[in-house]
Amino acid sequence: MVQSLLVVEDDKDLRKLLKEIFLDKGYSVHAVFDGVSAIKETKRTHPDLVILDLGLPKMTGESVCAEIKKLFPEMPVIILTAKGTPHGMVKGLNLGADDYIAKPFEMDVLIARVKARLRDHNKEERKLQVADLILDTKTMEVLRSKKRIELAPQEFKLLEYLMQNKGRI
Repeated sequence: MVQSLLVVEDDKDLRKLLKEIFLDKGYSVHAVFDGVSAIKETKRTHPDLVILDLGLPKMTGESVCAEIKKLFPEMPVIILTAKGTPHGMVKGLNLGADDYIAKPFEMDVLIARVKARLRDHNKEERKLQVADLILDTKTMEVLRSKKRIELAPQEFKLLEYLMQNKGRI
């Protein structure tokens, strides 16, 4: 399964570079330049991870982080910002960010941290949900409107695949 990233960065050159590098690493990548677009794109695509700059137009990165965590508490967010002070790091992590990287940064470090956060997130992820349909990958239980649905193993695998790739062609 291809994992998806949302890059939220107002610097055009850095946004383009991050998108190209993560595409080359095999990720599906969406990139936006402002906070309002970040919220819309997160709702639309449900990325596996968000890389978020704090200095954004239209809506602060702090507000974007708080809103994403309110809507999708389990979605990993890595803050990537020039605000590299200890106070800024504490503030960002207290907003719910899963990691904080100060600019300038080493690309290899960012890539490693993205992989680590996705690995951690995937270990915890055991339930998939689309509307009122819930699939538990550990117990192989499927619920629709809180009513259990019995599926054959192949049906379960197919439903799991479709739910994991919701919105993807």
